[in-house]
Amino acid sequence: MNSKTSVIVGLGQAGLGMAEQFAGRQQGVSTFVIDSNEQPDGLQSTYIKISPEPNPEAYEENFNRVAVEAQLPNEIGLTLFITSAGAVSGAALQILNILREKSSLLEVIYIKPDRTILSERGILQENLIYHVFQEYTRSGIFDRLYIIKNSKVENAIGGASLFSYYEKINEAIVGTMSTIYELNQHKPLVGTLTAPYETARICSIGAVDLESKEEKPFFDLEMPRENHYYFAFTRVQLETDKNLHRKIVDLLKKKSETDNVKTAYGVYESPFNMSFGYFVSYSSSIQKNKGD
Repeated sequence: MNSKTSVIVGLGQAGLGMAEQFAGRQQGVSTFVIDSNEQPDGLQSTYIKISPEPNPEAYEENFNRVAVEAQLPNEIGLTLFITSAGAVSGAALQILNILREKSSLLEVIYIKPDRTILSERGILQENLIYHVFQEYTRSGIFDRLYIIKNSKVENAIGGASLFSYYEKINEAIVGTMSTIYELNQHKPLVGTLTAPYETARICSIGAVDLESKEEKPFFDLEMPRENHYYFAFTRVQLETDKNLHRKIVDLLKKKSETDNVKTAYGVYESPFNMSFGYFVSYSSSIQKNKGD
């Protein structure tokens, strides 16, 4: 992910599940979980236990910065911080202040909960986290904010059984993110990918169905300025489909004209025994809460 030490930090149960998925996929990356529950058995990540508190405000006020800071690396290249909006997210800004000081790049994944099932206190906390994270990102304190909704991921993967729901959701998110990170380390065979607009720091990700050409976003990002597409094909398809590049260019040209969004793309040889497509959408605009 980065030439320096790269770190994944998951906060709470949502952060734990995704950090563990990253631990199993990303070589050379240190993963940490911060939570107030007892450490689960068989954890791959380094576990940092904080004191349980009754509400988000208490997690922020009683946060032991010295104890947490001592357990995190000092020289970090890229940090990816993952959280949702549970009570323990009250400690998120305290942790992010530590990580900002230690990290060259600080990116955040926010798993946006279903607001219809939150308590009144939960809605207030979600409003706070959602707004503050976006303002911090726009001001450049965070280098990137990825907003993701589990219900959108569920739709993208065609559903998930109750027995393995969060495992499959986390698998899809982490698989997409880690593959995009990996492809960004390589020069595409052909493409137009460059750095996105500097001010377009609020993002989401998604998958592209290569058969139907349907995009399946993991969050409906409002007012995107730019979309980056990552297409990876098997060697056999790259060698035999002589119209492949033209199909991609025509598809993206049509999208750019109809959506009025700048598009860029890269074509790669697939590291797996299948072809796939992913995308990242970038926006400069604050995303509104829609009540769902």
